[in-house]
Amino acid sequence: MFLTIKTATEIGRCFYVSDLGISAVFGCGNATLRLKTGDRVIVDLIDYVAEIIEKIYDKIDLSVTDFFERIREVGVIKYNIMKKTPQAFDFINALGKEESAEVKLDINKKVKSIVENGFARIYENIDFSKFRNDIDLEKTLNIINWTMLSFSEQQRYRLNSFKDIEVEILKEWDDYFDIMKRCFYK
Repeated sequence: MFLTIKTATEIGRCFYVSDLGISAVFGCGNATLRLKTGDRVIVDLIDYVAEIIEKIYDKIDLSVTDFFERIREVGVIKYNIMKKTPQAFDFINALGKEESAEVKLDINKKVKSIVENGFARIYENIDFSKFRNDIDLEKTLNIINWTMLSFSEQQRYRLNSFKDIEVEILKEWDDYFDIMKRCFYK
């Protein structure tokens, strides 16, 4: 896999050797060369971020069966993990800026897998009987998922770095939850 200089630079701002425990030196002249010749580096970085994201799902309390309470819980967990490891989420953001079609295709496959796995784990053991009977549940969940992903994307573009994320984002998200609850719950 070949990375553009733009992506290599973004990665260099996000990770350091001590964060990953891999033998790569970012931010110096040979970083691009190492990334061009070491296909495993980008894969290792994505896998590292996937492990961080897995921690979000590992912390979910599956005894919480209310859909919106669960999503709220996931938001708080994600916020706390973002505050601890902002460089991982900055890296995901940098991947989204990749311009190489070949690299972008590989990245999109991995990210899609992470997102799909995440939704499956979030929905585990949810009581869907609270949703209104007169609307299609699958379409309702799609609307909610699209809203979550769009909200997340909007917030991502507002930040220079995830280290700048503030708790107000959770308060804003709660406002959207209240609206969706009134729309979709009985």
